[in-house]
Amino acid sequence: MGPKERPSAISSLQSYDGLRGHLTLDLIDQDKENIIQHFPQAVQFIKAAIADGGAVLVHWLDTIYPLLPLEDTCIYIFLTLSYSGLGESRSATIVLAYMLYQARPRLAPGDALLVLRGSRARCQPNAGFTEQLALYHQMGCPKILEDQILYQQFLSIET
Repeated sequence: MGPKERPSAISSLQSYDGLRGHLTLDLIDQDKENIIQHFPQAVQFIKAAIADGGAVLVHWLDTIYPLLPLEDTCIYIFLTLSYSGLGESRSATIVLAYMLYQARPRLAPGDALLVLRGSRARCQPNAGFTEQLALYHQMGCPKILEDQILYQQFLSIET
């Protein structure tokens, strides 16, 4: 699938098996996956959870779900995947987008990845996700992507 936006499988701040809130992102770990479209909502979700005194767990659903019950005092982001992953690319990319937003414009994507690897050494967004993080940073980590010329150009690229 190219970088065109596809219908989003996002549901946010709803009850999830008794948890306070969750955000589900349906993502494939492929270079051409449009993960950037989810950055603003994921960033705002994480920001709101932390401001509310919560904690955020970013993980892939098929791996974390068997570990339930999770604490109901936390806010969770579950990344539902088409196949199992190792938390190296998609999860890391969402966390990196949040880091870039919080530290904009001081923190560059490569530096953010070095910081994140201090906590999880295996983090390695795929090449397409790395390019989208760079684009997000270049745009100033906006809350709304649709107004951004660079984002519109990204969507129009035929691959």
